[in-house]
Amino acid sequence: MLSLRHNPHAAPSRWQYRFSRFLLSRLYWVLTRFVAPIALILFVVFQLWTSQGMRQMVADTKASIFQKIAYLPFFVVDDVVISNATALREEEIMSFIDIQAPKSILEFDRDEMRKNLSQMDAVGSSEIRYNYTGTMEIILEPRIPAMIYYDGALFETIDESGHRVEGLADRSGREELFVISGEGAKDSAGEAMRIVKMLNPLADRVRGLVRVGGRRWDVVLTNGAILMLPAESPMSALQLILKQHRTNEVLNREIQSYDMRIPARPILRVSPVFAAEIETTIADQS
Repeated sequence: MLSLRHNPHAAPSRWQYRFSRFLLSRLYWVLTRFVAPIALILFVVFQLWTSQGMRQMVADTKASIFQKIAYLPFFVVDDVVISNATALREEEIMSFIDIQAPKSILEFDRDEMRKNLSQMDAVGSSEIRYNYTGTMEIILEPRIPAMIYYDGALFETIDESGHRVEGLADRSGREELFVISGEGAKDSAGEAMRIVKMLNPLADRVRGLVRVGGRRWDVVLTNGAILMLPAESPMSALQLILKQHRTNEVLNREIQSYDMRIPARPILRVSPVFAAEIETTIADQS
């Protein structure tokens, strides 16, 4: 009869052979020593993290450790010093950055504080320092009023870039600043400032600048005369007017306007009285 007893000396089957070779392979070595442990750790971490209680415990522990470190003596802000707050009240500045000492320096978001300070009209830039002795210093770079902008109803001082500095009830007390107005005047404040600097010899005779059509400037003098500058190269045209004034004192005459919108064809409009004087002079000479 055929015996069904297993013969230990018999050759292994194909699957037994493949399995034994797999146990000796490098793949099996990598799986058992790296992949399986990492997978087990990730599984445990995942199970812990999906537990609401475990997440709360981790958050509480983290907050507790942060509080202990953050409120060490050399991290605590006891005093705030504000430098260069010339046109600003400290209370107003403090309200913008919401500082309530004592507080840890680690709890302050300095970028957010600088962003909030930049929203103040009178602040150009700011720097925040902490010297780890309990004092935080806020150094402000204020905007310098360069001109007064009038929108037809309200006055406000602006800097050379056209940024608002502060509102004014009227012009009184700031007569040293030129007034600009008109469509697009604030956007072209830089050009207006260059014109103002060139008009410095006539500063006491200039009332202000008016932006016309968002393209060009009119210079209004205190006697009502208007210097009409072109849209292109207004500085060159103004230089020609000033040259004529130095030579012939043309701006001392009774003129109504000096039209330089077309620099190659300047037009001088005079008052009726001055026109009559010119006609009389011409008649006498003839």
